[in-house]
Amino acid sequence: MKRAKKQQHTSASEKAKEPKWWKKDIVAPVIVGIILSIGGFVIWMVQKFSEEKYGKLRIVSNVDSARVFLTKDFKRFTSVNKAIGIDSLEPGSYVLSVEKDSFAAFDTSVNIVAGEITSVKADLKLAPAPGGSLAVAPKPVAADPATTKPVGAVKSYQITISVHSKLKNAKIMINGKWVANAPNTISLPKGWHHLRIENEAYYYEEMLQVPSRDLVNVTEDDIIKR
Repeated sequence: MKRAKKQQHTSASEKAKEPKWWKKDIVAPVIVGIILSIGGFVIWMVQKFSEEKYGKLRIVSNVDSARVFLTKDFKRFTSVNKAIGIDSLEPGSYVLSVEKDSFAAFDTSVNIVAGEITSVKADLKLAPAPGGSLAVAPKPVAADPATTKPVGAVKSYQITISVHSKLKNAKIMINGKWVANAPNTISLPKGWHHLRIENEAYYYEEMLQVPSRDLVNVTEDDIIKR
């Protein structure tokens, strides 16, 4: 009898030590939910503070692949009739420049306000030729029969274009004109050139300074999906 009571007492003690079902099924999920909610709220507050601290700029242009500068710092290229964005800008006044060869540059002052989006429409117009008419594509330079070299030819520099497999056989465009397929080695005169390598699925572009660069190595991380 004493042994039975002792066993009953032991069972009761062990049972008392067992976690209550409501602690496992109700309290624990509630605590986890509260922690997740607090974490989500903190993240939201950080994002909200960031949005309110900085401003954004949206630009729409009537030409494709024009160079966008903000206070002389190159930012990105335009996409025709499609808004492009520049985010996380400190509030203040900036000089916005949109440029493309054969077009007159678009220059304006923009005021960035914290927590707001500033929109600008940059319509570029063809630059007038020296005679007052609109600019046209330059004519081919006449060749010197004695040397088979163009008269007045300028010095050019070789640039090797190496690309990821996704851009193999893609078109190499220089200042909007096709020059070869990638990978390849091309020759360019001294100065800044708009380089774009593209196929139906991917593209890559940058402002290329010659002769500062003699190699362009495009990796998978550099290419953009259309």
